[in-house]
Amino acid sequence: MSRQDQINLLKRLLHYVETRTTAMAESPWRNEVSAYTDAERLAEEQRVLFRRHPLVMGFASDWPAPGSFSTDDHAGLPVLIVRGRDSRLRAFLNVCRHRGAKVAEGCGKARLFSCPYHAWTYDLAGELMGIPDERCFSRRAQRTRVARRTTAV
Repeated sequence: MSRQDQINLLKRLLHYVETRTTAMAESPWRNEVSAYTDAERLAEEQRVLFRRHPLVMGFASDWPAPGSFSTDDHAGLPVLIVRGRDSRLRAFLNVCRHRGAKVAEGCGKARLFSCPYHAWTYDLAGELMGIPDERCFSRRAQRTRVARRTTAV
């Protein structure tokens, strides 16, 4: 949205507040029931709305202290949101980079996240901290240090 469009929208919203009115359509909008039950439409809305735009995952207060985390799959991807030791909120794909298993479930508080398969361990900033018996894994895997990040919040 352009800056001028943002200004115009803000002026319109302030007008509604000042006059205690709102935008009204000429008639009610009617959706067919299929708009709420069609699987193809749901998939398209998820693709357009959840994959192309930022998503609100909660309030910053939902992660009050370093180590606070929660997981979410509503966007069709496993997401891990965590407050780091530096107090920054971060969102990651909730997967181990080695086998793709989820490294966290639900919500709570943690110091590290660990893969249930081979115990690859990640810190609160998404850094790969440990690979048990690194001799069993390729040099390429050993050099890779940062977990895949969806976005920083």
